[in-house]
Amino acid sequence: MYINMYIFIWKDENNVVSLHPKVIKETTMTSLSFSDFRKNMAGSFDLVDGGERVYINRGRRKIYAIIPIDDDDLTITPALEAKIEKARKEYHGGKTLHFENAAAAQKWMDEL
Repeated sequence: MYINMYIFIWKDENNVVSLHPKVIKETTMTSLSFSDFRKNMAGSFDLVDGGERVYINRGRRKIYAIIPIDDDDLTITPALEAKIEKARKEYHGGKTLHFENAAAAQKWMDEL
């Protein structure tokens, strides 16, 4: 079982940090060797179309994921453009967290 989850983090007017996890979707995960994938490509794509995550192992250290793409993934819709503009305004208004590097972000998370 694989769970897609986002964690929303923000501060309120009293500088109290809130963490709000949200489960987006529970899915299963399949990991295949490259040989198995090559023998049954259609079956692998059917699994992905059914919402399952499919990973292909090639060699010892290479892993690839099959990800479906639809038209919305290839274009910026008006709704997405509005979300991007809102995020830019929040960033420029100082309403977002900013870290110089991953270590600073990790330090902030550890102090919560």
